[in-house]
Amino acid sequence: IIKRGELQLTTEQRRRMLESKRRQIINYIARSAVDPRTKTPIPPQRIEKAMEEAKVTVDLYKGVEEQAAAIVKAIARVLPIKIARARFTVRVLPEIAPRVAQDIRRLGELKAEEWGKDGSFRVEFEVPAGLQVEVIDRINKLTKGGAEVKVEVVW
Repeated sequence: IIKRGELQLTTEQRRRMLESKRRQIINYIARSAVDPRTKTPIPPQRIEKAMEEAKVTVDLYKGVEEQAAAIVKAIARVLPIKIARARFTVRVLPEIAPRVAQDIRRLGELKAEEWGKDGSFRVEFEVPAGLQVEVIDRINKLTKGGAEVKVEVVW
């Protein structure tokens, strides 16, 4: 076992590990992909169904990101899907800007930020496209509706 690097797994262990890997891949794709026609996130259930229709197999020993790219190509025949990122531009009112600026910066990959002369805060950041709804909800919760949000899906 040590020399060849192979570990014998029981059928049950292997099945559980494969199911876990499959879930990880589905969740990764759901976070990163959108329907190119509507630019909206695709629910995990639809991705799972498309994988079954396309007869996609999951490799237990390959990484999630590596397999996700190949799986997206395979299911693109049955489901309109594209890996994308969502670019957010958020402008926060001066009254709440100092309080929420730090939290908003942490929501995604920061691209630009600027403080206005009036005390308002404008920030631009990117997240995987499938996380749009969660990020908008988080911004609304932080600012209690005191923010202007623009979202653009970039391929």
